[in-house]
Amino acid sequence: MVILEGDALFAQLDLRAHERAREAIMQSVALLAKKGKALLVIDSAHPIIASVSRWNLSPLLMRELSERSQTHLPPVVHAITIEVAHGECSSFIAGIEKSATEGRISPSTRILGPTKISDENSRVIITVPLDEGEDLVDFLDTYRKKRALAKKPALTMRVDPYSLS
Repeated sequence: MVILEGDALFAQLDLRAHERAREAIMQSVALLAKKGKALLVIDSAHPIIASVSRWNLSPLLMRELSERSQTHLPPVVHAITIEVAHGECSSFIAGIEKSATEGRISPSTRILGPTKISDENSRVIITVPLDEGEDLVDFLDTYRKKRALAKKPALTMRVDPYSLS
């Protein structure tokens, strides 16, 4: 069995790209006959080589979790994406920052963005530690309800989405 362009599998710009690449490689190798051989065309220094040859993903997964922890990215934090109109972005972010300062939400709340996703909307990503995620979701849910009562356009909110992009 030959897997070509292994580097391309890991080069996608997505938080879950490495997960999908590992899964594809391990599934392919698992289908080999008992004495079967696999050829993986990838940089020889890539950690997947050691994982496949030892049939042990633990060191690779622990390394990835450590990197995610250092960069405060899922799955070690809760991530919430919110799509908001361009004109409301700065006031929305200022409100989240003020709420964190006043203690209504966790002071460890991080705001990433805004990122323009269309002509009308931008995406803001908010992350909090795992143990504080429910409080932030409740806060944002209340915020959305108040917007609805004020007849403002609805926000699109995704909690722990599969992809942050």
